[in-house]
Amino acid sequence: MNELQIESIHCDRLTITGRLDWTRQRNSAGDWQNYSHVLAKLFNPIESHIVRYPNMDNGLYSDNFTIPIQEQGSSIFIQVNKQYSSSQRDFRADFNPAKLTKKEAEWLAKILGRIKEKRATRIDMAANIHHNLKAYKLTDGRQRSSVEFKDRYGNIETLYRGSKNSDNYLKLYDKKKERASKYREVEHDWWRIEETIKDAKANTWNTYPWFNGIILATNKPIFPKEVDGKKVTVSQECEALCIMNDLRTMEEFSVNHRTRLRKIITAVTYEGGLNLQEEIKKAPYQQMLEDALKEINYFLMNAPTDQGRANF
Repeated sequence: MNELQIESIHCDRLTITGRLDWTRQRNSAGDWQNYSHVLAKLFNPIESHIVRYPNMDNGLYSDNFTIPIQEQGSSIFIQVNKQYSSSQRDFRADFNPAKLTKKEAEWLAKILGRIKEKRATRIDMAANIHHNLKAYKLTDGRQRSSVEFKDRYGNIETLYRGSKNSDNYLKLYDKKKERASKYREVEHDWWRIEETIKDAKANTWNTYPWFNGIILATNKPIFPKEVDGKKVTVSQECEALCIMNDLRTMEEFSVNHRTRLRKIITAVTYEGGLNLQEEIKKAPYQQMLEDALKEINYFLMNAPTDQGRANF
């Protein structure tokens, strides 16, 4: 049996934007004014658990406040623009669904249920592995930048694949060490692979191919003998290997040759290790991913009932 196994999969961060629930109502003087039930609740002094920072200005969102939750180091962070707009996206919520209690999740769902035109703008999906991955190499069959952070012995502690400014990137890191620095040390090894999708790509979260092409391996890559019925030459293997190790770029080759090299890299296999894309197709890992997607759906798609609105 493969010693590398996925322990759990969950959504580790979810950012949702939208428009506040503006309506027209008369004030105490009988004059018409713009009114938002969400703003009224968030700035209601009775909501004593809300910590507000009204003087923090970051441009679009003129008012910022934090709703802390019970677990240490975690919070729901909401940003709003109190100035009425008929078209501007003036609401943003950023939180970790996995750390919310049932009560906190229900509270946030009621808020989100009144937000119009909701959409996800960032999703972090995490796969946890209770195994020491310092000696493993992460590949995803794509040519993109890599940044490594190592300990004093030269062992990898954190690896980024892809730019953090792009709409998709990967992060592999030692969760055990990170947790020890913040809370308390866990006894078992604990590494995490996070895939982040943002902007338009995040809006396709329910059909997105999570962890596509990601492989963890220690051994050398095994190149296919043939691709599209044509023999893979030693020269092509060397070129593909250089690209996989960021020693050369695809732009150095002709368009047709790039296509062939991409197909060769995609067909590469490893003896041992873990192919996340294939592993997640199996039960119970597929169920873990489906449960994480249901959680995202709960905050994005579900609206409170009429009774819930009445008790808002």
